[in-house]
Amino acid sequence: MRRLTFYFILLITCSAALGQTRVTLKTAGTLSKVGNEQKMKDSVILVQGNTTIFCDSAFVNMLTNSARAFGHVRILDQVDPIDIESDYLEYDGNRRIAKL
Repeated sequence: MRRLTFYFILLITCSAALGQTRVTLKTAGTLSKVGNEQKMKDSVILVQGNTTIFCDSAFVNMLTNSARAFGHVRILDQVDPIDIESDYLEYDGNRRIAKL
């Protein structure tokens, strides 16, 4: 019985971890890899759930699920009426927090 309880808790924990959405690339003019980061340039569009980030260039770290965006940064969210613009963005995809 204890073993069954352990596997049930493990399954729930793993399912919750897999439920996190990743920051994904929708489009970019150029794409290259720099260490653990993907470097994107020219009309970059990043998406996470209902949130879309537009920018001139970005670095996305797939290990930490974070992004840094540069030049004409715009964040749109379809659920919350958010439309924000900035020149620079640090985005934590795990916590869904943006620093402008």
